[in-house]
Amino acid sequence: MTGYDSQRPSMLDTLMELESADKNRALHSVILVAQIDPKIESAYTRINSHYESLFAKFQKRYQCDAPTGLLMLYSNFSFHFIEGHYTIIMHTIKDLQEHTLPSANAFFTNSIIVQYLSNVSYPLLPVWKSCLIDIPPSGDESYQSSDSLDIVVGSVVRSLYKIVSIFYKLPKSEGMRFLDKISERPDLTVPREKLEYLLK
Repeated sequence: MTGYDSQRPSMLDTLMELESADKNRALHSVILVAQIDPKIESAYTRINSHYESLFAKFQKRYQCDAPTGLLMLYSNFSFHFIEGHYTIIMHTIKDLQEHTLPSANAFFTNSIIVQYLSNVSYPLLPVWKSCLIDIPPSGDESYQSSDSLDIVVGSVVRSLYKIVSIFYKLPKSEGMRFLDKISERPDLTVPREKLEYLLK
């Protein structure tokens, strides 16, 4: 299993690893963080619609299972956890590159891979969901000077695992409603200051 270590995995390194992956071991996952271009109007609607269309196209073209995961869209940041067949992960990363400046089709001004895992045993979530995170900045910037990059990444990943843990403790119908209303739980969302820090 390959993941985050003391250096952030680059887009190129991850794509190369995906190309050489055992294609019969179908499940991979990735966490992508991006800064949304402030010039984009109706960013939540456009980005959400883009990924819905993209994944539907991938599923039809490559005849593989639909990806699962969670897209959290803040006013100025995107946090995207995706798990699925290596082909979907590879092309989603390439699509992110194609929609990051200086591309003419950019949604984002900057983007990174926070974590990539290969040969994952089972998906963390049963579906792919997106949600709008309408939470103001916390104002807590102390970690920027006192915590290492590894610690911040670990904190971001733990926030995702907390969401997954709560989801599976709920009946299925309540779990789906919980994913739709994550913005009502500031204690579970990733503080946007940490997303900004990761993109520096």
